[in-house]
Amino acid sequence: MTHHLIKRALGVLSVALLVLVGCDTTASSVPYPEANGRLQVHLTDAPAELAKAVVTIERVTLVPSGAAREPVVLSDAAQTVDLLTLQDGRTLQLADAPVPPGTYEQLRLIVGTEGYVEKANGARVDLKVPSGPQTGIKILLPSFTVDAGSDVGSVTLDFNVEQSFIETPGRFLLKPTVRVQSFTFNAEPVTTVQLDGISHGLDTEARIVEVGGVPVHYNESTVFVLENGLDSYYDGIDLGIDAVLRDDGTLVARKVENIEPYDRGAVYVFEAPIASVDTSAERVTFDLLGVPLMVVEETEFEAGYAVDDLAPGVRVNVGWGELRNDNLARYVQFEEE
Repeated sequence: MTHHLIKRALGVLSVALLVLVGCDTTASSVPYPEANGRLQVHLTDAPAELAKAVVTIERVTLVPSGAAREPVVLSDAAQTVDLLTLQDGRTLQLADAPVPPGTYEQLRLIVGTEGYVEKANGARVDLKVPSGPQTGIKILLPSFTVDAGSDVGSVTLDFNVEQSFIETPGRFLLKPTVRVQSFTFNAEPVTTVQLDGISHGLDTEARIVEVGGVPVHYNESTVFVLENGLDSYYDGIDLGIDAVLRDDGTLVARKVENIEPYDRGAVYVFEAPIASVDTSAERVTFDLLGVPLMVVEETEFEAGYAVDDLAPGVRVNVGWGELRNDNLARYVQFEEE
């Protein structure tokens, strides 16, 4: 999960999902006569160094909460796509199907085995998909409930191509890294954030773990990708936490996993909307998840951006570290919504 100062060299694949509830429409792809919503799935991508990155999405399913209900098949019409053609605002719709009432918490993309990569020199390399056909790419969603005719929700996912396409001798290996970038339900944003770095202060009674001084709550729905669960936790371990920012300012973890330590002085990496910017002092400081981060001469901004682009509500990916009681921003990347 290492972040780079260069903006994701192989690009980002975005999957936009739109849940429309209360539409007076019908669809034959999902036989739910009581359905009162729809789910549309679109793909887009950002520039990359490879010439082609081709995958086949064979099925898109939405997974409800609880084991009693079956997943909702949104689409089983296989589509083969070169992800690198989905750039500059171009998208591909993967699914547009009814969604029955209920509570949902996961999306799955079933990827076929016949993908490939074409390198810049024209060489074609096979893509191995270890678990795509069997279980699919599991994407945790902020839990949402479809129950009223006026409900409207939308989700945007980031598929990190750089981290997902791993070159090995003679082939590429698909190890998908997908996260929720944004989620809106009934026009109210449900903000998702990412905290990576050294963790401290596990409180099993209060169900809180800290990363970079930021407390994150966990509960029964939190998925722990640790070798021995919380039993393997210790202060100083490097964790990646995917969380939801609630209206009251608290963070609730959806997924906690081990990550590799960072370099370039960026002990922590946060991705979240900027809360505020202070330009009154000699150094510009901006607040990210309650942590004041100072911009210094060494701070590296993503190409095309500068300190003046920092503003409340702007979503950024920031690597930072501590020096003499100050939190210094090492690099700043700007995330597309």
